[in-house]
Amino acid sequence: MKSKTYLIKTGKLFVIALLLVLFYRCPFSFFFGVSCPGCGMTRALFALLRLDFSAAFSYHPLVLLMPPLFLGLLLEYYGLHHFKQKTKRIAAILFAAFFFLVYFWRLYNRDPLLTFDITRSIFYKVFQFVRGTLF
Repeated sequence: MKSKTYLIKTGKLFVIALLLVLFYRCPFSFFFGVSCPGCGMTRALFALLRLDFSAAFSYHPLVLLMPPLFLGLLLEYYGLHHFKQKTKRIAAILFAAFFFLVYFWRLYNRDPLLTFDITRSIFYKVFQFVRGTLF
């Protein structure tokens, strides 16, 4: 019975991962026209899987935080280890802080992977449509 539960959970994770790979578009970029703080992370993870550490780090400097995070989430999901709420909260705050610090550092240094084109955002397009329709 327990192995069936693991199989179902693993199947769900696989389907979610497959859907993300096939149909994902960054919602941050879609709505605001600006690259998100995680921009380059997918490419970095694929480079990490190829053991190309320099490329992985160039795509996103925080790529090395992902395997331990993923492992911790898997352990928690399958009930193999339970982290204290305080530990989870501190980890989430630190993770978010690192992401935003690195994001602003990359923006400041004009990282070529990050784009800033507000005209591509859905908000801009809706605003232009409404402005053209009403005025």
